[in-house]
Amino acid sequence: AMKKTNRVCAYCGSVTELSNEHLFPKFLHERSQGSMISVARTALGDKAVSGELKIGDVCKRCNNGQLASLDNYVCDLHDRFFTTIVHPGDRVDFRFDFERLLRWLLKTAYNIARARGGAIESFADLVNYILNGTNRPKGFRVFLQLIIPTATSSREWLNMPDVAEIPPAPARIDFLDVRILVGFNIAFVLSLNSYLFHVFKEDHRVPRNIRALIWKNLHKNMPGAYEITDKHRAIVYSSSLDFMTFVEGNSVFTRHLEMMKRHNDQLKQSKKKAPSIAAKIDKP
Repeated sequence: AMKKTNRVCAYCGSVTELSNEHLFPKFLHERSQGSMISVARTALGDKAVSGELKIGDVCKRCNNGQLASLDNYVCDLHDRFFTTIVHPGDRVDFRFDFERLLRWLLKTAYNIARARGGAIESFADLVNYILNGTNRPKGFRVFLQLIIPTATSSREWLNMPDVAEIPPAPARIDFLDVRILVGFNIAFVLSLNSYLFHVFKEDHRVPRNIRALIWKNLHKNMPGAYEITDKHRAIVYSSSLDFMTFVEGNSVFTRHLEMMKRHNDQLKQSKKKAPSIAAKIDKP
């Protein structure tokens, strides 16, 4: 690995040699067998890539310590819950540690915001909480919505896919524009297969009646979403929202899906074109 020169760690602020932190943890790539295609921001614009995306501004102590333990916790949750695609009528008894789950969601959002060159000021007060889990800042609200696959038969296709259903994406994050969302400092949705987490941090300086109005509009777009709290357990029923309908309401995601699909097709084509080793050996 390339040695990183001494710079400031994005988490603990120490000036030291830095290492690469995964944007989405390694376990997600390992468990989604080639279907994890990400969109990376490059100098030439957004590009679909199948590699594991990383950011090189985290010290080894943070990377291998607290951040790794959050990843391990969510890896365990993933194997117990997130790998299962939820179908209509399903009921999930979700058991979780709210603190660790929220810290992991925030860590992932912070990593991706830095990698995309997005606004990270709102994360400045959260870094200590992400690392140490102490003094959770006020104003967080987290909702879980269980997205169902789209039945292929439920819509018209130009080219009918040869599968019965289109499952949700293995891992995805979208930031909502807090400049429009008055009353919030942070707003993003992060999905792991069927599990769609909506994370908001309210700005209590904005009057309650204005925030209530925004909440009302947000709830309309989150059918079947359930607010998860410190209670460590939530009984959640599958949402009426299916994956493709969710995608169609999200223009950025629609564009990214197209890019991912093209990238996937290119990968398949290049595999077909590569001659086998046996064919290369000259026959005597």
